[in-house]
Parts: sequence; C-alpha cells; structure tokens
Amino acid sequence: PGFRLVRTGTFPAYSPDGKRLVASNSSFRVAGQGQQPPTGQWGKPTQLYVMDADGSHRDVLFADDTTGALGATWSPDGTRVAFGVGLNQPRPGFYGPASIVTVAADGSDRRTVAGGMDANYHFPSWSPDGARIVFRSARPESKGLTILDVASGALTSLTSDAGPEADNLPSWSPDGQWIAFTSRRDGDWEIHAIHPDGTGLTRLTHSDGNDAHAAWSADGRWLAFGSGRGGFKDEGARGLGGQSGTDIFVMRADGTDLRRLTDDAAEEGTPAFAPR
Repeated sequence: PGFRLVRTGTFPAYSPDGKRLVASNSSFRVAGQGQQPPTGQWGKPTQLYVMDADGSHRDVLFADDTTGALGATWSPDGTRVAFGVGLNQPRPGFYGPASIVTVAADGSDRRTVAGGMDANYHFPSWSPDGARIVFRSARPESKGLTILDVASGALTSLTSDAGPEADNLPSWSPDGQWIAFTSRRDGDWEIHAIHPDGTGLTRLTHSDGNDAHAAWSADGRWLAFGSGRGGFKDEGARGLGGQSGTDIFVMRADGTDLRRLTDDAAEEGTPAFAPR
C-alpha cells in the first residue's frame, strides 16, 4: 500500500520536477547486435521518447537509423538528458563501441561527452550537483564503473578488473554519498553500493536469483530493483542463460526491510521512482 505502480517503457527516468518522463521503446534489438543492421518494424534501433508524466505529448528525443540509445538520465537541473549510444551489452567475443551522449531536454544540442571507437560506455547516472556522471565502462575482458568530470572531460576509474561481466548499471544516490550498481563479482547478479571515492564497497542483496537495475527514491531512503529470486512461474525461459522473469522489489538504502511489489509471470524490471 505504500507504493503505486505505473507501467512505462524500458529504462524510464523522470525529470527532477516529476513532470516529464524519458524512456526507451521496446525494439527487438539494437543496431550492431546482429550480423547486419536491423530492418523492419521490430528491428529498428532503440529510440528514446520524452513525454509528460501521464504519457501525453510524446515526442522522439533521440532516433538514429544506424544505432540505438538506452539508459537515459536527467541532469539535476532538468535541462539535459544523458544516455548511452551504441552496443549496450558487450561481452567477450561480442564487443563494439558505445558513447555517453547528452542532449537538451528538447532533443537539440547533441554532445558526445565520453566515448570513441575503442570505448564502450553506457548507462550513465548524474551526480546530484550535476558536476559528474558515473557510467558503465566495458572492455573485452572486463566491465567496471567510471566517473566523468563534466566540465573537464576527465575520466576516473571507480571499479575495474572484477571480471568480464562484473559491474554495471550504476545509480547515484540523491545525497551524493553512494553509487548503487549491479555486480556479478560474487557469482550471480547482486545489488552493491560504493562511495564515489571508491571506498565502502557493500553488498546489499543476497539471493539465489539475479538482482539488478537498482533505482533510488527521491529522498534516498529506498532502492527499487528487479529480481529473479522468485524463480519460474508459467513463463518460458529467457534466451540469456535460461533466466526467469523478474519482479519488482524495494528495500531500504542499507538493504533491510525488503518488500516485494509484484508477483507474476511478466518480465518487470528497470524501475524508476517518480518524484512526488
């Protein structure tokens, strides 16, 4: 009863004032993830849409026939949106470039702020003061987290060398003290948190099923995430290692007071809190 659920597109993000929403469409695959660029109704690269919080007045924020975009996040002042452009799920033997891009809230003034042909950067999250962006940085042999200084363009490694599918999907806390992220460093996907200076690494979830896509509440008291800990119900196995569908859970910022919000065979994930 303490939470109201609203269905959106993939990887949604609400503007700081809660009036606007950006989300990805549900394309079948992203350009670069197959033998040739996808074509047809279900093969277009993933686009970003921006709309009012109730779903009205929907406009395309980013669209490119040659590549896809995912994981959008608003700047704290609501004037810009950052997201990843390019291959979003690299892995050993399947690697390609991706960059962090920002645009104005109306889709204009596109800037590549981090990336290049030898880099795979994705899933950005802005610091509360707008000065830095943390994102997933991947190499063929590992995935880690990197922090970008927006003004200077300087990059600082936050986590690295924890394995080929280790750290991903960072989310900066509203008070700026923590970065929550998904990590496979302990064998399966779990939610972890770390201070922006690299200290205080803490594992927050401990389950047999995968836990991922952590998102902070606006007051920093809660983390929402998707979890496969419930196992299979009546859904078919997903193609990625036979994974079951996920449900939405919330927990306190320290991993306590776990609560389950959904329990069905649908795939529910990539949650975001809407500011009050």
